[in-house]
Amino acid sequence: MKNCKNTIVLSVMTAIALLLTACSTPTVSRSAEDDIPDEILYRLIAYTIHSFEQETLNQNFAEKKTSDFGENNSGNIDVKLEGAYGGSVRATGSLSVAGDVGLTIEDLTYTLDNVKQITSTTDKYICNATLNGTLRVKGSFNQTFSSLSISSPDLSMKGSATYEPSVREFNETGSVNLTFKDGKFTGEVFGHTVTW
Repeated sequence: MKNCKNTIVLSVMTAIALLLTACSTPTVSRSAEDDIPDEILYRLIAYTIHSFEQETLNQNFAEKKTSDFGENNSGNIDVKLEGAYGGSVRATGSLSVAGDVGLTIEDLTYTLDNVKQITSTTDKYICNATLNGTLRVKGSFNQTFSSLSISSPDLSMKGSATYEPSVREFNETGSVNLTFKDGKFTGEVFGHTVTW
């Protein structure tokens, strides 16, 4: 009988230990990849590339009168510019404006030399990057319409994506092919498909 009581007590203690183990919350360490998965990281990188193009165009060409583009409201561009956050950009190609509809037609190649770009989103992601290489932007837009392609065979981007408190570093080199139409972006960035 004594052995039976010891066996029952041992069984009850084992059951309690197993129950306590099952009910305890395991400690899970989160990594930057948990908070900033690849899908979001590469979408943020694509958004940063697009933001660079928009900021450069707006800061350097948006205030130009159509006559500044040359004969027939078009002109060849070959200028060296400062990046909005540092670095240098050489823009070559052409811009033209169809005056009656205000449609800007862009065919520019940007050569980037340590261009800094900082981009933030409404959902509190921040991308801080340095860009090197070339970007070709081709398309047309006005206040109600936009159709652009952004491509590069050799873009290099190094920096970090932040979603407090996580920071994910990246260092990528390769091709970029993005299309923006009807308010939607699709394409590929460094071998990753992106849409938004």
